[in-house]
Amino acid sequence: MSVTVNIITPVYNAEDTIQKVYSSLKNQRYTNWRWILIDDGSTDQSYAIMQRLKSKDKRLVVVKNLGKKGAGGARNFGLKLVSTP
Repeated sequence: MSVTVNIITPVYNAEDTIQKVYSSLKNQRYTNWRWILIDDGSTDQSYAIMQRLKSKDKRLVVVKNLGKKGAGGARNFGLKLVSTP
């Protein structure tokens, strides 16, 4: 049994880089991962891009933070979504 690796990424106005990060993850040899993206109040198209990626890959979890909590707050919120065996 392989372990699922949970990757938590706080996102704020990352429309220029989010696709590159996804491509990098997708090209890894280890495929048993889950990417938890926490939108922290982006004002660009980051959330729409994440939703589009999620519709193509079931390993993605996309959520919006209620309010702007910063990178640390977004990561802590993401930790609550981590699934454990």
